[in-house]
Amino acid sequence: MLRLQLLGGIQLAAPDGRDLRPLIGRPKRFAVLAYLAAQQPGKFVRRDVLTVLFWPEMDQSGARKAVRQALYVLRTDLGEDVFEAVGDDEVRVSPERLWCDVPAFLGAIQGGRPEEALELYRGDLLPSFFVPEGAPGFEQWLEDERGRLRSLAAKAAWDLADGAERNRRSGPATTWGRQALALTHDDETALRRLIALLDRMGDRAGALRAYDTFARRLKAEYGDEPSAETQAMIVRVRERDIPRPPPSPDTTVAPSLPRPPEPTVPVSAPTASAQPEPAVPGINATAPRRWAPRLVVVAVLLLLGAVALWRGRPTSPTLLVRNSEVVSTRSMQARDHYRSGLEAYYARGNQDEALAQMEAAVAADSTFAMAAYWVVKILDWKDGARTNRYMAQALRMAPFASPAERQLIELQRAMVDNDPRVQPLAELLANQFPDDPEILVVASRVALIGGAYSRSLELARRVIQLDTIRPLPSGPCASCDGYELLTLNLLTLDSLPAIERIVRTWRTARPDDLRADRFMAVTLELLGRFDESRVITQQMADRGRGQVNLLLEGVSTALRQGDIAGAEAAVRLARKTPPDRSAEDPEWYSVAVLRHAGRLTEAQRVVAPRLSLEPTGWNVFPAEIAFGSGHGAEAAAIARRYVDRPWPVPGDSTISVRMICWWLTRASTYFASAGDTAALAVTARRLEQLGKLSALGRDQRAYHYPLALLAEARQQWADTEAQFRAAVLAPSDGYTRINLQLGQLLQRQGRATEAVPIFRSALHTDVISGSTLYVTQTELHEALGQAFAMLNQPDSARAHYDYVVRVWAHADQPFQPRLAAAKAYLAAHPAP
Repeated sequence: MLRLQLLGGIQLAAPDGRDLRPLIGRPKRFAVLAYLAAQQPGKFVRRDVLTVLFWPEMDQSGARKAVRQALYVLRTDLGEDVFEAVGDDEVRVSPERLWCDVPAFLGAIQGGRPEEALELYRGDLLPSFFVPEGAPGFEQWLEDERGRLRSLAAKAAWDLADGAERNRRSGPATTWGRQALALTHDDETALRRLIALLDRMGDRAGALRAYDTFARRLKAEYGDEPSAETQAMIVRVRERDIPRPPPSPDTTVAPSLPRPPEPTVPVSAPTASAQPEPAVPGINATAPRRWAPRLVVVAVLLLLGAVALWRGRPTSPTLLVRNSEVVSTRSMQARDHYRSGLEAYYARGNQDEALAQMEAAVAADSTFAMAAYWVVKILDWKDGARTNRYMAQALRMAPFASPAERQLIELQRAMVDNDPRVQPLAELLANQFPDDPEILVVASRVALIGGAYSRSLELARRVIQLDTIRPLPSGPCASCDGYELLTLNLLTLDSLPAIERIVRTWRTARPDDLRADRFMAVTLELLGRFDESRVITQQMADRGRGQVNLLLEGVSTALRQGDIAGAEAAVRLARKTPPDRSAEDPEWYSVAVLRHAGRLTEAQRVVAPRLSLEPTGWNVFPAEIAFGSGHGAEAAAIARRYVDRPWPVPGDSTISVRMICWWLTRASTYFASAGDTAALAVTARRLEQLGKLSALGRDQRAYHYPLALLAEARQQWADTEAQFRAAVLAPSDGYTRINLQLGQLLQRQGRATEAVPIFRSALHTDVISGSTLYVTQTELHEALGQAFAMLNQPDSARAHYDYVVRVWAHADQPFQPRLAAAKAYLAAHPAP
């Protein structure tokens, strides 16, 4: 069997002793072999991925030819059977013909064999290797994979250190801890972890040396010094009294007083001073007055501690959500479960264990509001009935909690109810706990949904600065939430180049977080870099193990390219594929494709059976299909029933403020198309009233939209424009038909230059659901084609009209005149 070493050095050896070093001297072909060999055992790689990674400068046919040539040369050098293929699309290294240390390392990690994994991990992946001809996709993969493998090795070392410490083997514990720090030598959190370990093992000198080495390197390489937290930690180690040696066996020592138990009684219980004083061995029991004052002092201190515990006065003013030292419970058993739950959640990333511990804490103390809050947090509304039960319990018990805990619980409920009080509550907690990353994450998210983008960005950046804890893979990660919020804000504001920079930083900082990959794929897709987006999506699906449905992810990319046939093929294949954890519905994607293609009659046939089975969600389509088919009166009739719905009842998700605002905004479009200005006026008044009851910025602005349509019906153009602009929440988010109609108004006024960025930003949104339930990519491309035609820019106009012609090629009759207009422009303005 061939043996390939990629970790810590490069070696390629054949069983017959052949010299394979010349192959290593051909960097690009060797890089292809290394990339294929470093995958998970048995994993196939699409040839399209190889073309993008290694030959992005070539067209598709040329790049595929280069892949075939590279594989042919590798087979010639290594043997015909070194690769296995599935047709012409996928290829892998045969695990029976070639052994590689990278998949062996990954197998040891996944199999829970950390010591074996560290024997295989001899250093970075492909150290000092590069491809002189250039292969930016491969270089990015290599950088990401180096960081991921290094993080896995460091975690394996910490696992061994923790296991050795539990078994009281101080030597191996400190050895593994030092190795873990060496793997992440710039990680100050790892340094503090090693200092604490060495200190617990009694190696105070080792802890001081580790700090001094780190501090000197930090100063030499970056001109900086360790953080205040680390410096404070080492000061505590230096100033701690050196433990005295234990007394010799012949030394007589008076026994000490027994340690009083922690208080487990209510505040109103009798004080310890009222109890008879116990006799203590070794102390003169006939002289109680000498000890009585001291015991009274101890009792008073214990009582004060119990009061502080009951009232929840935090000893750490910087943290609220993670604080386990002071919580509002009188039960020591409940507090122990609570601490264990937090440890499971943060230290081990085990949500099931954390949930069980928090539920046990509630069982031990039914008044423990924060434990009930944590059950809600961990469940994250995946089990609605169970979540509601614990949320109700947390609210009932909130009066027994501290003020900050009570505010946190009220904030959680306000977020669920879309209550506008969520904004002041979030700001209040953010001001009280400016150094608590999780509080700031919530406050940033609240600001985002409310449309306060600058505040949301400010808080998200603060979270990233604060959260220096290196999280476990798949564990909680506040800085990842901060990066996600930065990205969501910038997506909403249509700042794509900034997003790409931020997501690259995010992927480097947390290479195991699938969210970073997903946002990178979306950003590249929005930038029109479809091949790169496919590579990221493929890698994400490979790593996600069922969390990503690759087939349905491909529908979005195909639609953006105007490839209806490709999008439909992906949907058909998804229908034949067993469902996975992504729980995405192929039929929903099918309707999205058909709507973009203008084939609304077919879309209606897909929707009809779903309406009888699961009307919630699917009831968005009948009115939209009628409107798109040119039947405004029919759409208005469908929507009118929602205008007369009763006011929402707090806590009733079936008729929430958010849902009614959403329907009323959509109904405005249909009323305008039917010429029903009276219904528009009623809708505007109701939306204005409802918007005050919602935390969503979209809902708060929605009433401007029917007012704009009213002004348009009255040909009051200045007022129309002002109301449209007031209704738009963001360039690429919200009810995006408003963006389309605002751009069309400007275009009719001869202001096509102003219309173009409005249309273009509306393109940069989800093509499957969300904002594009109200306007399709095809409509926006048609509008951009018209705008560029007005500006006498035929090259740009052709690109957008070409999309329209391809996508509406088989559209229903109502779309045919528009399709004919696009074809006529292309015929009149052929490409040079």
